[in-house]
Amino acid sequence: MNRLKLWLFALVVVAAAGVAVHLHTRTMRENALAAVDAGVAAATQQVGAAKSALAHDAAATDPAARGRRARLAAPAASDPA
Repeated sequence: MNRLKLWLFALVVVAAAGVAVHLHTRTMRENALAAVDAGVAAATQQVGAAKSALAHDAAATDPAARGRRARLAAPAASDPA
């Protein structure tokens, strides 16, 4: 009877540990995905700003635009993908 109690207790402890590990890894995964999403959003903004700055520099150095006001291309709509 004592061995049965020991094995049942061990089974309960292992099951509880498995559930705790599962919940912990799920929470960590959600936090990691949120961090990656924030990084991608920040990188997207930086690329857009760099693209705009390069377009402005290119328009300013265009020899055909020196006699008249340089026109900048309208920013393209962001691709949601």
